[in-house]
Amino acid sequence: MWMLSVLLIIHANLCFSQETVFRVAKIWDHANHNAFTDLIRHEGKFYCTFREADSHLIFPSKQNGRIRILSSEDGYNWISFALISKEGFDLRDPKLSNTPEGRLMLLVGALEWDKDKEKQINSRNTQVSFLDDQTRRFSALQEIIFDENFTTGHNWLWRITWWRGTGYGVVYTDNAVYLVQTSNGTHYSFITKLNIPGSPSEASIAFKRSDEMVMVIRRDGDNEEDRKGYIGRSFKPYTEWTWIPTERLGGPAMIRYTDEQFIVASRSYKYEKEHTTLYLLGDDNRLNCITELPSHRDCSYAGMVFYDNKLWVSYYSSHEGKSSIYMATVPLSYIEHNIW
Repeated sequence: MWMLSVLLIIHANLCFSQETVFRVAKIWDHANHNAFTDLIRHEGKFYCTFREADSHLIFPSKQNGRIRILSSEDGYNWISFALISKEGFDLRDPKLSNTPEGRLMLLVGALEWDKDKEKQINSRNTQVSFLDDQTRRFSALQEIIFDENFTTGHNWLWRITWWRGTGYGVVYTDNAVYLVQTSNGTHYSFITKLNIPGSPSEASIAFKRSDEMVMVIRRDGDNEEDRKGYIGRSFKPYTEWTWIPTERLGGPAMIRYTDEQFIVASRSYKYEKEHTTLYLLGDDNRLNCITELPSHRDCSYAGMVFYDNKLWVSYYSSHEGKSSIYMATVPLSYIEHNIW
């Protein structure tokens, strides 16, 4: 059992004489570099996944990234549940979801680095695995299949969101992003190319009850304007989009809070040392800060779950030395009273 070192952050009493406290705990730091998290509840338990490796980027002398999955009954005490690797591939950015059939699904980016050239990627694809609830083991990773012919060999489906029986996600390639859908998690069909300027990449999707799709997406570029993230909105069939520039994003994650509001977690760049920040996003398309979690520089890439009147947030950060995995528990009352 991995024992937690817990940091309590207490804020002053607010209206209704209600004291709001949120807790941050380091839950894993065994590898040299622990990063890129996601979080879910499945069959009454928490599952937290992340990448373990020698470093953020892999070079010929370094060990390829592996995917660690922890489980917990209460969200405070965690044990190692699985460690997944694949020969010749650097596994990155694991994402967990519950399929409409109730299966726990793991989505993983798989990079094949050039053995002779540093930072040179020979191929990039996305692979999937499913938990067998009887054996308590994940199936062997298999590459996902696209009905449409993406020819670059560098396709990355970064995250999937299930809505009314269909899974939706954004595939980014070397120079374009595409919205895709699936019914089974292994085969994906093309919906539309997203006409976003610059270099868009990591995206997170959530839905309103009206079936409106809301998206936050990272962009990179040579100047500050090109690095602004985008907020997108679209209705079925999700081929026509409205885009609104926002602040710079890194590893964005989003979860619906109310029908009109979403919680967004992202690396923020407002200060010299980047932070992991929680925002409230409403129909005004503004990212209103809720709080900044203890973190800086190499950080963020969060997973989020609502449970027991709290928002549970997994993320990674290097503010205590090497990059480690943290869990924040934020009471909903804190969210309601701390928007700035």
